Amino acid sequence: QIAFCEYEMTKSKNPIGRPSLYKPEYCQKLLDYFSIKPYEVLEIKDNQGQVVQSKPVPNLFPTLARFAVDIGVTRDTLYEWSTAKNEDESLKHPEFSYAYKKAKEYQEANLVEGTLNGAYQQTFAIFAAKNILGWKDKTEQELTGSNGGPVRIVAMNSLDEDA
Repeated sequence: QIAFCEYEMTKSKNPIGRPSLYKPEYCQKLLDYFSIKPYEVLEIKDNQGQVVQSKPVPNLFPTLARFAVDIGVTRDTLYEWSTAKNEDESLKHPEFSYAYKKAKEYQEANLVEGTLNGAYQQTFAIFAAKNILGWKDKTEQELTGSNGGPVRIVAMNSLDEDA
C-alpha cells in the first residue's frame, strides 16, 4: 500500500460558511483508488484445460468524478482541496495536493498501458487523453516581432502604370 499521508493536518475553522468535508484520510483513499492495474488477463481454456487464448479485460477506469461521488463531494471540491491556500500562501492540504497530482499520473499511466495492451479501444483512449488528461494533437505557435513585441504588418500597394 502506498502511504503518503502520514501526518495529521492542523484543523482550522472556516470563518464563514459550512465546515469543510475534507478528511486527511482522503489522500490515501485517492491514491488507493487510482493505483489499480489497467486490466486483468482473461485466459480462455479448451475442454482439456489448456489456455487457447489470453486477452486483456479492462478494469474500471478510475476518474476523479467517480472518486468524488464515492466520498460524497464533487470533482470541483477535490480540485479546491488540492489548490486551497492558507493566508500565508502555503497549501492548506499539501498531502492532498500531492495525492491529487499523483492520482492524475496514475490515471495517465493506466490509460497508456491499458491501450497499448489492448484493454481500451483507441477511440476511447484518444478521447480520454484529450478531455481528461489535457493532451493535444496540435502544435500552437506564437509569433512575435522584434524584441518580443507585436508583429508589425506593413501593407504595400503597388501601382501598375500600365493598367
